[in-house]
Amino acid sequence: MNRLISENLIIENKDNSSLSYILKEDSLFFDIGYKVLQNQEKSGFIRCFKVSHNGRIKLIYNISGYKSLQQLISQISHESFLTVIYKIMMAVSEVKNNGFMQCENILVDFDRIFIDANNLNTYLIYLPVNNKMDNDGDIAFENELKTNIMEAVSRNKNLRSEIVLKLYNDLKSGKLSLESIIKNIMAGSNSMSGTFKNSFAPDNASKKGVFRPRGPENADYSNVETENNKNNILNALRSFRSKKSEPDGVHRSSITLCTVNAPHKVEIAINKSEFLIGSNPEMVDGAIEFNKAISRVHCKIICVDNRYYICDMGSSNGTYLNGSRLQQGVSAPIEAGDRIFLANTEFVVR
Repeated sequence: MNRLISENLIIENKDNSSLSYILKEDSLFFDIGYKVLQNQEKSGFIRCFKVSHNGRIKLIYNISGYKSLQQLISQISHESFLTVIYKIMMAVSEVKNNGFMQCENILVDFDRIFIDANNLNTYLIYLPVNNKMDNDGDIAFENELKTNIMEAVSRNKNLRSEIVLKLYNDLKSGKLSLESIIKNIMAGSNSMSGTFKNSFAPDNASKKGVFRPRGPENADYSNVETENNKNNILNALRSFRSKKSEPDGVHRSSITLCTVNAPHKVEIAINKSEFLIGSNPEMVDGAIEFNKAISRVHCKIICVDNRYYICDMGSSNGTYLNGSRLQQGVSAPIEAGDRIFLANTEFVVR
């Protein structure tokens, strides 16, 4: 549960058609995060509407036409479950790479995750609020998400298959990041870690901060059919991933990054609301191939309300704005005349 909700700084109300959240203090509202959220429906987030309620900010989410994952969990197949989990993790990954959103503001209780039962499209609730950012918050968020998934598998026999049980073991080990788990789901069972012998046996050797759910003992999974189902799952996930890679809406560029004193003249016109820059032309929108010090996906330029921001994407050699190194995942505003270094290559904003 979100810390601000648990501390009663945000009041939640739910009915069959909407979820709403009333902020007890206006200072909790994060305006830029709210504006960014309006463009995240394709990434798996329900659109948020801001209204005034008795002088307080109220955030409303339309959930009509959807079922919560909690409602569907006992009915769906293990193939569908794995597809939904993949989509949830992809949405979380999007937030991690977005300088204006933070994972702690995603609600990961299964009764707050919504599914279009017609096509398995999955939608999350994100609260655009000011929340303290720290590593402990990220760890707590990941632990909560992993625990919810493990508890769902342990309580619902319809979800169990070889590939899902291996996913369970990956989560239970606590050794893999969400990004690694996403890769393992895509790769199929061959690269997923662990065995499924005693997968649900009680584990009393718990790690600090990680909840180990107790599952059913003496489970027999010898009759699980996996190969055909695995192909169905992977085909569904590849289809979803291909849709995610479709280009975003293109808009007219109003800024350009131009190299300064570089061996090759490069001008990068920013023509998307989220524009990736790096050395690998297959992974980014603007490629810089002459400098090996630049990471494959080095940084991102973001446009919000005709204002531009730069965000380092975890580059090896850093992104610098006017002499200051940027923190990974934190967006900084840029304007004409600013000097940007990607590793040791200098650009000026025009």
